[in-house]
Amino acid sequence: MQTNDWPADFAAALRREAETCLQQVATTDKPVLLVSVGGFDGQDLPMSGSLQPSKHLQACPNLQALLGCVVPPLGRVCLFRQTGTASPASPLYQNEAHGLFYQTHFVLLTDTACLLLETETLTPPPPLPEGEEPGSSAGLFDLTGLPPQPLAAPEPIRLNVVPPRLAVLSPAQVGQYLDTVLTHCLPCLDEAGPQALTAYSESFLQRWQHDYVQFGDNYAGEWSYQSALNMFRDKLLPLANTAGKTLPTEDQQAVGQALKIITSQLNLFPPAPRRVNRQVLLKARRRQQFQVGSLELVPRFERPVFIVSAPRAGSTLLFETLSQFQEIWSTGEENHALLEDIPGLHPRDHGFASNRLEAADATGSVRGQLLQAFTGKLQDREQRYYLTLPAEQRPTGIRFLEKTPKNALRIPFIKALFPDALFVYLQRDFRSNVSSLIDGWRSQRFVAYRDLPGFASRHWSFLLIPGWQTLHDRNIAEIACQQWNISNRIIRDDLAQLPEQDWMGIDYHDLITQPGTLIRQFAAFAGLAWDQVIQSRCENGLPVSRLTLSSPQQDKWKKHLHLLNTLPVQAAE
Repeated sequence: MQTNDWPADFAAALRREAETCLQQVATTDKPVLLVSVGGFDGQDLPMSGSLQPSKHLQACPNLQALLGCVVPPLGRVCLFRQTGTASPASPLYQNEAHGLFYQTHFVLLTDTACLLLETETLTPPPPLPEGEEPGSSAGLFDLTGLPPQPLAAPEPIRLNVVPPRLAVLSPAQVGQYLDTVLTHCLPCLDEAGPQALTAYSESFLQRWQHDYVQFGDNYAGEWSYQSALNMFRDKLLPLANTAGKTLPTEDQQAVGQALKIITSQLNLFPPAPRRVNRQVLLKARRRQQFQVGSLELVPRFERPVFIVSAPRAGSTLLFETLSQFQEIWSTGEENHALLEDIPGLHPRDHGFASNRLEAADATGSVRGQLLQAFTGKLQDREQRYYLTLPAEQRPTGIRFLEKTPKNALRIPFIKALFPDALFVYLQRDFRSNVSSLIDGWRSQRFVAYRDLPGFASRHWSFLLIPGWQTLHDRNIAEIACQQWNISNRIIRDDLAQLPEQDWMGIDYHDLITQPGTLIRQFAAFAGLAWDQVIQSRCENGLPVSRLTLSSPQQDKWKKHLHLLNTLPVQAAE
């Protein structure tokens, strides 16, 4: 589609804006995103969520006005530099989950600057008229909505975008793919294999039908669908894969494609960066745990420091930074299993009520076991283990730093164990924190309790809050909201019972924007010496935490805007 028949002044303004946008990109083959999930314009782009204008589009009032005239619902939009003389093709593809069609349109703004738009339709577009070039789209714009004069300043953006939907197949579609799997795989299984594969298939399809009737493509059903897919991967997929290995190549491909389509549902974000492999990381760490058979080997824990926060508030970044103080010793990681392996401290010992622990739980026996377990993993900032040092080089008293998000619910317990304990309360903006929790739940890398009794979706991520039993039918955003809400409320209530000199507050935004000032305040609070190592850490900018799921971006929470907007306003107070 060309701009020749548009008002000349408006077309000229569009061309200037397009060239300005493209000049901001270092490489000619990189597109400039104008509409994307969350308005993101960098890496780690989410695959599903709330479509928002990017910062580039927000600076281009005439491009905004043009996109506001698009008739069908908009999908993703970008600008790119067209190279070569060939006109781009206009691919048409179908969203398998919704039966919806998406067409890609190309609008040439200059000889090389091309606007790419995706639009949604319920039916395939008609064939192109004879003589019309591929990539042109008659009726795409209703230009009566254009402003009479080119706009000089941005105005509020009102775009007709495709609403966020869960990408789930209908039961009929799932049944068709299961039929493909069963037809090819059943003859290849021995003994009880065919009966098991058939039973698992029927059970999965029945559950999918139940969820689809209740939720359709509404995000309220996300975790219930995810739970069904977990069962599919655990039970049915291994049997199908075993049978598939004996099939001819063509049949293998058919089965593999069917399984892939089923299991790839709910792929709402790209794979996490390679720096994140939580299970491998924790397994490697556990190899370095030493057994401490006597309390005589345990040093004095003097004024230990405990970071408390809601999960995904940035506590790993804070912990990794504070660990660089020379006097600090830590276990180098979160201590979920270490603590819950002690009899009486696992939620099952309290009827899975929650992760809450009170002062009464801090018995002498518990304290001894916990000190021995901590000592077996103690390391300094150079990752030298306490118990590998010669006895004469081991300090008899240490400053200990600990960070486990479940400790948000354990302040009375910790204070009873360590009467001189200090607490650092890290707080993060509601939207950013809850958005990160949603990502964590979806990634399934932070599962705390598998097959949780009374939780229909089986796997529970992050800390187990009081009242979790009322959330079994809630969506992930509502659960994440309650985890943020209750964690922060209990932290504030518990800290209010302590002397003011026993705790300090830190805001995550301040930690990111002014780390030097904030970490110096912490050093004064905790009585720790400042040296060149910690100085360099703060001056060079805090590194990305090893448990970060996607690259840091401002306003990353906007990808979940459609979910956050459903949460009660009072949750953010």
